[in-house]
Amino acid sequence: MSEPDAQGIANNTRNPAGTPPPPSQSFGGTAEHKEANASNGTPKRSRKLREAPKWIEAACAILLVFITAFYTFYAARQANASKKAAKAALSAAITAEQTLLEIQKGGTDTHELAVQAKNQADRTKDLADRTHDQAIAGKQAADAATSAANTAKETLRVSERAYVASGQMALDEDQKTIKFPLVNSGHIPSGVATPIIHVATMEHINPLRNEERIPIIDCYWSGERVESVTPGSPYVFTLHIPKLDKDKLRDGKQEVRVAGFIEYYDGFPDSTAREWPVCTTFYYSDKALMNSPCDSALVIQDIIKCDKYPLTQNKR
Repeated sequence: MSEPDAQGIANNTRNPAGTPPPPSQSFGGTAEHKEANASNGTPKRSRKLREAPKWIEAACAILLVFITAFYTFYAARQANASKKAAKAALSAAITAEQTLLEIQKGGTDTHELAVQAKNQADRTKDLADRTHDQAIAGKQAADAATSAANTAKETLRVSERAYVASGQMALDEDQKTIKFPLVNSGHIPSGVATPIIHVATMEHINPLRNEERIPIIDCYWSGERVESVTPGSPYVFTLHIPKLDKDKLRDGKQEVRVAGFIEYYDGFPDSTAREWPVCTTFYYSDKALMNSPCDSALVIQDIIKCDKYPLTQNKR
């Protein structure tokens, strides 16, 4: 039903007698007619305003539906974005945790490697120390063996080598000679032996006085080379004393001194020269011929002033 029809029905209801509506006025009527029309039009606009919310409400409802749908869609997208961001954050956190675990594991592995390296270094040092100790022990053993060998060699040398010395000298007053034997008391023949012997005949100026130095009236030195002295077979030299006076000797006016040294080799291949000192004084005491040992170093110093050793060698 159209709006004029609905309005006519409403007018008939208000005017039951069927009184016809008043005649329409022209648009250009008087002011009174305009005011009357204005007053008559106010209820119509009010009714229109009261009837308007129905379709506005429908439109608003539809718009609200669209707005709600749009908001829901937007909220869903935001939720999805937030969910994705949360997943990304969770993934990043998991990755960071795994990375941290790997770093910690790597640090633990590095520490373990360092500990193992230190242990290996300690074992290597221990091995080196043991090797060093073994080397020292080996050297000590070798030194001990060498020392034992040297000791054995020296012991053998000491027990077996030649020992050359002067034997018991004998003065012959009538022949004016002295028998000077070289004796080897060792077990093997000696090497070359060379006795350097100084002979001096001394005569007291006053036999009753104790003279510190007895004047020498005759002297010489002799040095003879002997290729070897065999054990048990003495090699005998003969020393001459031309100015020996038997009477003066027996009266205590003369003395004869024999001093020097024997240079020899002990018979071993690597032997070095060895020396044996010699010093004997012949004199009479209580009508008996005596031969007494003396200090060769002191006696030789006195005799060489006379015999000019080693410049000249006088053999008598």
